[in-house]
Amino acid sequence: MSRILAVMKKEVLQMTRDRMTLALVFMMPLVQLLLLGFAIQTEVRHIPTIVFDQSLSAESRDLLATFSASGYFDVTHIASSYTEVTRSIDSGQVRVGIIFPPDFADSLHKGNSAPLQVFVDASDNMTANQAIAVANSIGLLKSQQVVMQKLHLAAAPYDIRVRPLYNPDGITAYYMVPAILGIIVTLTMMILTAVAIVRERERGTLEQ
Repeated sequence: MSRILAVMKKEVLQMTRDRMTLALVFMMPLVQLLLLGFAIQTEVRHIPTIVFDQSLSAESRDLLATFSASGYFDVTHIASSYTEVTRSIDSGQVRVGIIFPPDFADSLHKGNSAPLQVFVDASDNMTANQAIAVANSIGLLKSQQVVMQKLHLAAAPYDIRVRPLYNPDGITAYYMVPAILGIIVTLTMMILTAVAIVRERERGTLEQ
């Protein structure tokens, strides 16, 4: 035990005298933690969106307002043609295109399904999946509201309330930092061990 303590004392003294090793011990884990834990974000919000509204009705504006209020879609462009929508997505200016047909409001008034076309740039898989999921959720929500109005229901038949625990806002850093902390510590210890062996080898004290 005394030998282990002596080696530990020697390594601590050498580390405090070597500024490069000291910086490696503290700075490298800190930089890795900041980059991997806080710079990487998986939350997808404020997706640039282009809208081609051929209906120009109160119903289309109401649905578009729901898309904007969700916080996931930012209407940055207003298109005047179908080609402009596809061109904007191809050029990377926007990630999502929403197209309202001319008979959107008429279909709702007749009690038919009102078609709505949503283009999603799937080159970014994470953004595409989030946009598709939110668009489908908005469609289901608005459909439920229309059905309830027609049936004169004060509330939905099923009231499912989901309560996320421990990370209700879905912040990436809350689970990324603890996950990578063990990896960073392991890598740092391996690098320090390699540095110590090389230093002892260079000074000719490895056998001691």
